[in-house]
Amino acid sequence: MKYLFLMFSILFLFACSGTKEMPGSISTTGIDFTNYTKQGFFITTEIYPDKYESIGILSSTVWPEVSKVPDRYSTNDGRIVTDADGKKWFIKSINYKDALDELYSKAIGMGADALMKFDIKSVSYQNGSLTVDGIQATGFAIKRTK
Repeated sequence: MKYLFLMFSILFLFACSGTKEMPGSISTTGIDFTNYTKQGFFITTEIYPDKYESIGILSSTVWPEVSKVPDRYSTNDGRIVTDADGKKWFIKSINYKDALDELYSKAIGMGADALMKFDIKSVSYQNGSLTVDGIQATGFAIKRTK
C-alpha cells in the first residue's frame, strides 16, 4: 500500500510540472565558408555538378574535454553540469569550426580542393550517467577537374 501511494505521489508531481509560458524568439545560425573559399576550396551540401576526381569520404568528430570542476574557470570556457549521480563536471566548450577545420585539413592533405555532400550535426555519447554532446562534420572529398 505504501508503494502504491508513493507511485501515485510521484506521478502527481510529474503531472504538476507541466508546460510554462515562454516568449517567442528567433534564432539564426550559420557557417561561414569565406576563409576556405579564399583559399580556392569549395564546400557544398549538394553534389558537385561538374567533372571531378573522387578522393575520399571524410568524417571529423569533436568531443569536449570533461573534467572535475576546476578551482577557477570562465563561463566562456565551458559549463558546469550535474550528472544523474549528483556529481558536478566541467564540460569545455567546443565549436563547429573545430570540426570543419579538421575536415578541411584532412581533405587538403589528401589532395582535395572541394567537399561535396557536406553535413554538420550534433552527436552525443553516454559517459557514465552524463550525456556528452559533440559535433560531427562529414563530406565527400573531391578534386575538381577543369
